[in-house]
Amino acid sequence: MNNMKCPVCEFENKNEEGQHLVCLVCGVDLTNSNAETKLMEATTSATFATSDRMSDMRKEAFIYLTDKRLIVIPADIKFVGHGLGGGLAAAAAKALHNKMTSDSGVISIPLADIKAVKDGKFGLLVKAIVIETINNEIIKITVPKRNEWKEALAKASK
Repeated sequence: MNNMKCPVCEFENKNEEGQHLVCLVCGVDLTNSNAETKLMEATTSATFATSDRMSDMRKEAFIYLTDKRLIVIPADIKFVGHGLGGGLAAAAAKALHNKMTSDSGVISIPLADIKAVKDGKFGLLVKAIVIETINNEIIKITVPKRNEWKEALAKASK
């Protein structure tokens, strides 16, 4: 058994005889070193929400922009993984590439699915980036260097 460190989220995936071919946290293909490249990351002071309900507002997260998608990993699952084994874990992680929110709470938005990137707010005071998908799903994120992120997201999704 050997460990494979994910090039995007840096999760240490335990690989037993090639069973885990994708990262158990973010879904990156671990068998292809050119599969996905990390462009930006926000691992401190980042938050997200998928609605304006009080229970959903401003959850801490690790946020990554790759050359293929936007990934939002809630902080409470970042270092736990999915807790699944073998092929089931690989199938679950692979499914993340096409889902707004997985069963574990990880959000993965392919860049081609981003319809709009604009300024917004959490509540009255906190500035956020609002990302709208082609399926009219909304996610709000706060990240350090918000304007740089907004420009990078808008550019990458064109």
